[in-house]
Amino acid sequence: YFSALHRACAQQQIVVDGAALEAEWRNLYPIAWADFQRFLKGWCPEHSKLNAYSEQMTQIAIQSITHS
Repeated sequence: YFSALHRACAQQQIVVDGAALEAEWRNLYPIAWADFQRFLKGWCPEHSKLNAYSEQMTQIAIQSITHS
């Protein structure tokens, strides 16, 4: 994903610090996943993506915002 993103930015002549962009995306990923889990729990509590990985991402997100 990140290789393709860096190539697309270069092809579109978008000036961006690719390393900083990737680091920020990776840092925000658990928060995005936690929001996805929140949605799934409300929409379809039996969904297969409500699993240990989703719970782990949510816990990481909670820790990241409570220890900031």
